[in-house]
Amino acid sequence: MIKMFDDIFNIFTKIQTPYLITLVGPPLCGKSTFIKYFKAHCVSKEHQPFYVISRDDILLDIAGTDDYTEAWNSVDQNIVNDKLKERFESFSNSDKNTIIDMTNMTSKGRRLNNDKFVNHYKVAVVLKWDKDELIKRNDIRNKNENKFIPLNVIDSMVSNYINPGLSEGFDLIIKL
Repeated sequence: MIKMFDDIFNIFTKIQTPYLITLVGPPLCGKSTFIKYFKAHCVSKEHQPFYVISRDDILLDIAGTDDYTEAWNSVDQNIVNDKLKERFESFSNSDKNTIIDMTNMTSKGRRLNNDKFVNHYKVAVVLKWDKDELIKRNDIRNKNENKFIPLNVIDSMVSNYINPGLSEGFDLIIKL
């Protein structure tokens, strides 16, 4: 997978900026790993920094904890949604390179997000997944981060998944 990430990073050194990367995949498929790797390679002078829009990060920040379950149970989700909306508005009206770190499983949601980023070069990065691997990662994340996603929630997201298309406003679609 590292070679694949290297290949993708090389693509992003050549595309126009500002860019919008929309990560696509269910929880536990590697979106955060992609961002960590990407961040580690974006420290060079020739590559501009990027900013991440993550509902989970907003939730944890508002709750003031790294315990996802505690944050989920203690924070008013409407406040999280308001902050998420503010972040979208702020970055979409800027010249900042942006990554959306959410599941982005439906065409409608991706299209709505792309429509906001009028001046950005839009790229979908679709991470592949395997249900058995998702289950394994869910158990590990539950032990390490106290974040467990019920399997019926993951199944629902996977069953609603629609492949991204250029008609959604993407300039490029990369499937890992």
